[in-house]
Amino acid sequence: MNKWVATFIGCLVITGCSSSDDSSVPKSGPDISSYFDEPGEAITYNDHLQATYYDVMLTEIGSVTQDSVTKEYYGQVSSIPKKYEYTGDIPAPYTLCITTEDDDIDGFEYNSMQDEEIVDDNLKTFTRIDAQTKTGSEEPGNVENISVGDQYTYSENSTLFDSTSAQEVGSEVVSGTFTVESLEMVSVSAGNFNAIKVSFEMNVTTTLHNISDTSSFVGDSWFDATTVLPLKLTGTLDTTLNQEQQGVTATVTLTKDLADYQPAPGSTNGSTNVLAMQLTTVPTALTRAAVVKQILQAHPGLQIK
Repeated sequence: MNKWVATFIGCLVITGCSSSDDSSVPKSGPDISSYFDEPGEAITYNDHLQATYYDVMLTEIGSVTQDSVTKEYYGQVSSIPKKYEYTGDIPAPYTLCITTEDDDIDGFEYNSMQDEEIVDDNLKTFTRIDAQTKTGSEEPGNVENISVGDQYTYSENSTLFDSTSAQEVGSEVVSGTFTVESLEMVSVSAGNFNAIKVSFEMNVTTTLHNISDTSSFVGDSWFDATTVLPLKLTGTLDTTLNQEQQGVTATVTLTKDLADYQPAPGSTNGSTNVLAMQLTTVPTALTRAAVVKQILQAHPGLQIK
């Protein structure tokens, strides 16, 4: 997936600490700093999600509203856990992003020091660089190379592995287009910023155990015009879950904005590593796992698999 704009379109992450032998994932209240050999940035966002969902006859059967706080922690590690069975030749050290939602770990993501995403785990399934193909235009290397009117497209086809067993369980195909719309001022919880506004369109097909879900996601995102720090996102996602069995559909809207940014310890230049370290996919609150979780909490009888 495009590594520049997809930055703010979420952070689904992997199980990891500096030891490659860890086989369990703490689910709440961990000491995040213990995961890193060298800690980096910490970024906090306020998220607001609203979902309305329908049965196979397109009759509304419920809705969900959720406000949450998500945090992204970045740092450097010396290894990738053996459970992911990565056997590629990308050398250590690696960058690690840990995402939490309301202080519960939501996932882990390992990347090379050259910004290649190696493993991306949302604690249900994970993808691995040696089991995916990517095509599309390259994102600019720095903010000076970004111009209004620029457009970037990408396509990514990934094998999905079970986060516990590492067995192959399906696939995910993602494609999208990002367009640089304007330079403007944007207000978020953390303050006012000169920003780059980017519009996006994304399509996702996820197949698990031979059952396919489809999603389309459109919206706008804003990035700091100096550092490219993600500032704000608004978007609408239409998704069909278990379409071959129950045909449950949902329309989800999300607002996400920057609440706080803490630079890496010892940093004197602010957000110097954010562009390189924030390698992400779909916003955590808009992933299939999160949407299904919210629907089941409001309507557990659906039993969406």
